[in-house]
Amino acid sequence: MIKKLYEKGYFDYKNFILDNLKSLSINSLEAIILIKILDNYNNSNTYNPLDLRGELSIRRDSFENALSNLVEKKMYEIYLTQENDISKEVISLDGFFERVEEIINDKQSFDVDEIHSIITYITKEMGRVLSSSEIDIITSLVEDDRYVKNDFINAIESINTSKRRLTIRNLSLELAKKDDKPKEKKETPSYVKDFIKSIK
Repeated sequence: MIKKLYEKGYFDYKNFILDNLKSLSINSLEAIILIKILDNYNNSNTYNPLDLRGELSIRRDSFENALSNLVEKKMYEIYLTQENDISKEVISLDGFFERVEEIINDKQSFDVDEIHSIITYITKEMGRVLSSSEIDIITSLVEDDRYVKNDFINAIESINTSKRRLTIRNLSLELAKKDDKPKEKKETPSYVKDFIKSIK
């Protein structure tokens, strides 16, 4: 399914990969190389690492290590074909497309179960049935902002401790405080910055 969407140009694989590095178990350099492979795959399924490296300003050892890691993680595989007595290296990205489908299915299952559990918990804490608009807000907090049940539990405990009224608005504000805490800044490698600029 995902492969067919990709072949027809309907799958935004660039943003999917950048948004799901952790789920794909790849780092930023591996992501950039995988995106480049996907960029070229529809034009030709042949594989030439020299051409690929020529498109990126990456040290040879880092490039080769990242390629090796992508193969080990089953993001793609290489095999030989014979054409007019000439051997060609051909690439298959079926492993990547299968992993994408697994991630999407896992997220859908997680969201439904997680949302139900969170709504049940909040309903109990508030002592009343939630309105449809309140349920929509909670659903958005889980699906879009990726808050999990433990985040809601901590936020409600903080609201109760401060003796504020437990409302969906106060709950949303308390959850947002978690994101306002200072985070350790890490310098983004220049090749990552350049790549992100190129796809915007």
